[in-house]
Amino acid sequence: MRNIIMVLSVLFLFCFFSQGYAQSLPAESQASLIQGSIADIDWVAGKLVVRSDDFYSSDEMIFVADRNTKIIKGTETISLADILQGDHVKIVYRSSLAGLRALQITVNK
Repeated sequence: MRNIIMVLSVLFLFCFFSQGYAQSLPAESQASLIQGSIADIDWVAGKLVVRSDDFYSSDEMIFVADRNTKIIKGTETISLADILQGDHVKIVYRSSLAGLRALQITVNK
């Protein structure tokens, strides 16, 4: 009887703490959009520094582009190596543990 009570107590504590842990995990952030020009690019590391076009806040933001990032110029899909410093871009991104992850990059002609 004592063993059964001990097992039930451990199961109760496990369920209680695992539920609390799951609720504290951050929800996936909403996708955001930025427009600007490429201030710097590292094709090997897949990082882009974008200077915002916002008149009131011309901040530079660093984005990570991975193999899932869709890169478009006009109607064509291009690679990260085709993006050059000074290109004007629109980036749809999401905040992640690795930083700002680019979901889609649209290069203006």
